[in-house]
Amino acid sequence: MTAYVTRTDITVAIFRADEYLAWSQKYSDTSKAIKGFQRRTVANALGYPAQYSIFNRWESRAAARDGINGPEMQAFVKANPADGVFSLMRPVMAYEIVVAVADPPRVGGYTWLSEWTIDDGKATAFEQSRQEMFEVGVKIGNGFVGGRLLRFLGGGDRYLLGWQYNSWEEVRAVSAMPEVRAWFDAHPRANYASAAPVGQAFEVVQAT
Repeated sequence: MTAYVTRTDITVAIFRADEYLAWSQKYSDTSKAIKGFQRRTVANALGYPAQYSIFNRWESRAAARDGINGPEMQAFVKANPADGVFSLMRPVMAYEIVVAVADPPRVGGYTWLSEWTIDDGKATAFEQSRQEMFEVGVKIGNGFVGGRLLRFLGGGDRYLLGWQYNSWEEVRAVSAMPEVRAWFDAHPRANYASAAPVGQAFEVVQAT
């Protein structure tokens, strides 16, 4: 398995965003000292100001399990209770990285995340097409930071696609470019999935 990534979606209580972000930074600082931890990204949804998605990347599932249940993290949780600051929106989800192009997310960047369910027998073609799509992004540039494709470990040919730009204006500008529109016309969603993906825009507010 490649790197192991967990996604946690939360709602932060009204008027407590600064409190949550301070707690989150302490969480990141604690994580950095744990064996097998690689990076942590916190993104705030543009359309839902109280919603945050947190991605923790570990070298393996075993490293994540040991780290989360280890003495460092247990001590942090006891010393830094966050009761009432945030609540889970859904169960924590786990993925493996199958495509990674260019740089990881950076603070201040804007990310488009979309959840896909791929039709039977089309997963390999979909993965290859997203690799090609990210390479088009690198070639064009224009604020492109990087892209990631994650495969859900629960099965069902489910994926999370994320690509980041320096600004939301650049995302819109690139989407309107003739060469980008031509690529999507040549690789229609129906080639891979019967159902349309569900997407949402985020701003990266913390990155470790």
